[in-house]
Amino acid sequence: PSDSAAGALMENYFNAWEDLSNDPESKSARTNLREVALAFTDFVREVDFKLAREVTALNQLILDKSNALNSLAQQVAEVNRQVILIEGSGGSISIKANDLKDRRDQLVEQMSELVNVNVLQGRNGGLSVLIQGHPIVTDQFAHPIGLRITGDDPFRPTIEFSASRIRLEINSGELGGLVRMRDEEVPAIREQFSRLITAFTNRVNELHIEGYGLDGLKGRPFFEDNETRRVM
Repeated sequence: PSDSAAGALMENYFNAWEDLSNDPESKSARTNLREVALAFTDFVREVDFKLAREVTALNQLILDKSNALNSLAQQVAEVNRQVILIEGSGGSISIKANDLKDRRDQLVEQMSELVNVNVLQGRNGGLSVLIQGHPIVTDQFAHPIGLRITGDDPFRPTIEFSASRIRLEINSGELGGLVRMRDEEVPAIREQFSRLITAFTNRVNELHIEGYGLDGLKGRPFFEDNETRRVM
């Protein structure tokens, strides 16, 4: 609800046309329409820029969550190492081992908030943590994931295991939500917005082309083109 919001800009735009229709030869009315239309096109460009920038911000969040997942996996691997060492000593399971297992369960729970994981219990006391059937933790070893830019879409890097290059289709947890926002929701909003603006500018041009200028000529669009939405 501000003077620069879409509703206010559209209202000013149509009011400017109404003022011009009441006095078609008025230079001040023509200048006002031009300025109002330029403000509207600036708004359109700003919205599209912000939506594009949102993808960059989401990529950073995806990277941050991937790094957090790697950190948790490394901690689970370290706890695994300690548990395996204690249980492999041949003595009875100590209180320390139980405390370590409780800590490990907490770490795995935190991993499951980021992405859906499966856990396999090893005979040696260690755990294997899997994402989509691929281990991110195996006993005392962690297998980090990372983002890789591909030629298919450089603005949407894929998530994969850094060493094996196995690609992951993350669709669950906080990480999956961010990927879905980046790959589906933001592009859908941007496409809908683009279609709306294109339909609007095309319709304005259709009407404007039929009108005559002060020089008696017709056939000129109001918006220069539908990509940049610049005003003539």
